[in-house]
Amino acid sequence: MNGTPPSSGSGDPTGAEKDRHRRELPDTQAARLELSWPCTRCWSMQHAIESDIGDRVAKRVLVAIVVIYLVLAWLYATATPAWQVPDEPAHYNYVKYVAENRRLPELRPGDYPHQYLEEIKRRRFPEDMSIEPIRYESHQPPLYYLLAAFVYRIASSLPGLPMPLGLRVLSLVLGAISLVLSYKLVRAIYPQEPGLALGTAAFAATLPMHLAMTAAVNNDVLTELLLALVVWQLVRMNSDDWTARRTLGLGVMLGLAFLTKMQSYPAFGVALVALVWDGWRSRRTCRTMVTRGAIMFGAALLVALPWLVRNA
Repeated sequence: MNGTPPSSGSGDPTGAEKDRHRRELPDTQAARLELSWPCTRCWSMQHAIESDIGDRVAKRVLVAIVVIYLVLAWLYATATPAWQVPDEPAHYNYVKYVAENRRLPELRPGDYPHQYLEEIKRRRFPEDMSIEPIRYESHQPPLYYLLAAFVYRIASSLPGLPMPLGLRVLSLVLGAISLVLSYKLVRAIYPQEPGLALGTAAFAATLPMHLAMTAAVNNDVLTELLLALVVWQLVRMNSDDWTARRTLGLGVMLGLAFLTKMQSYPAFGVALVALVWDGWRSRRTCRTMVTRGAIMFGAALLVALPWLVRNA
């Protein structure tokens, strides 16, 4: 009959059914969560695997970039005639003096023979004109030259490795290390952008002027390496990383950079800004920041002090 009410199974749910539905709802959501958890875990594992694969590929590309750099730098080092790189004769004479006399040279009047230098450059360093009088780099800090003097003594005993080629090899090895540090520095700033880090390394590896200078005898390449190392460490340091040990190590690196080239002093300002910024961000007390600064700059001063006292 049309007046017969609909059965409970074919119409709206009764109150009891509604209560049962409400009681079952949390269990259903929990079940859905349990089902979705393996998916989330799988996604995390997949992301980690992809990240690991990306890192391995990036490292292989970096190795290829370094190999390309070494080949190009070697071609520069062997194809460029001796002394025909800016300031190379003066740097070489510094290295030779340290290797043969086991002490540092002194800059004296006449070490920059302007007319003689212009003449020898005009004639493209002929064999009948000695580079001995060209000693105007004797004022430079000694770290690079001490390292190069050690290489000089070894290379001088090896056949088939004439000077300055032996010292140019040292420079290109230091240049390769600098490339790796430049990659690590950019990865520390942009950890999710390996392409940017690889592009930076590739640009430095193939820039003609950079190739020419890192395949020559000079202290610039070691300065570049140490400054890249300092900035890389600063970028990687979090608030909890400013321990006495790491702050001391950072100061030693700053001192070594200054002992390589005095023009590396801007690194001290960069380190100071990083120290103050970390102290402000972490709400450190002034006393803590002053203590850290004293450790860092005190260590740098102690490293450079012997050379500074010698020149006083």
